Amino acid sequence: GGIVPLGEQKNSWIFKQIKQELCNEEIFRPKFEDVRIYIEDLYEMTEGSSMQDLNRINYLKKFLNFIGTSIDNEGNFLYQIRRCKSKNELDEIADNYLIKNNNSNKIYPLEPIDGLVARPNCEASSKCHL
Repeated sequence: GGIVPLGEQKNSWIFKQIKQELCNEEIFRPKFEDVRIYIEDLYEMTEGSSMQDLNRINYLKKFLNFIGTSIDNEGNFLYQIRRCKSKNELDEIADNYLIKNNNSNKIYPLEPIDGLVARPNCEASSKCHL
C-alpha cells in the first residue's frame, strides 16, 4: 500500500482542486458519495498486505478521523468509526452516513465542523488538553 500525503488525509481531491484553481476552472466539490468511494479506495490500498482485517480497519482510522470531522454535526460518525472492528461494520457505518437517506448528493464540507476534532482522545471536550 502507498502512503497518503498529509493534505490528502482530509481532502483527497486537493491536488485536482489546486490545478483547477490555477487554470481558472470550476473547482470540484466532492459529495458524500465521493467520500464513500475514497474510503473504499483507502481500504483497498491495504489489500495484499499481511495485515489482518482488524489491523486494516485500525490503519484506516487515522484517515477516517480526519474525514469524519466533516460528516455530521454531532460527531456520531466519528464515535462509531472509532469503535469499528470489521469491514462489515465499516461499510455499514459509512453507508449510513454517506449514502442512505439521500446523503450521497450532499456536498462534503472541506472545513471541519466546529467542535469536532480528529484526535480520538479529544472526543469529549473536557478530556482534550493541547
